[in-house]
Amino acid sequence: MQARRIARELALLSISQLPNDSEKLSTQQLQDVMLAAIRALTTEVHEALENAATELNRGRDRLLESELRAADAQSSKAMLYEA
Repeated sequence: MQARRIARELALLSISQLPNDSEKLSTQQLQDVMLAAIRALTTEVHEALENAATELNRGRDRLLESELRAADAQSSKAMLYEA
């Protein structure tokens, strides 16, 4: 679903960059708009991957913490659930 949202945002941003008269639109302008859209998508993907990596590291740290600090199975289970 997020991919659709990103595509809509890019389409709206791209439309404002295009000339009103379709005859004035050159192939180079269209390529420039597409390149800008691809760069924006690439940046969005990099940010999503960085956020995912951060969340994975946080989860790993919480799992390790639960192994080291849990007094019994019930508290360990609660800490695992939170992680």
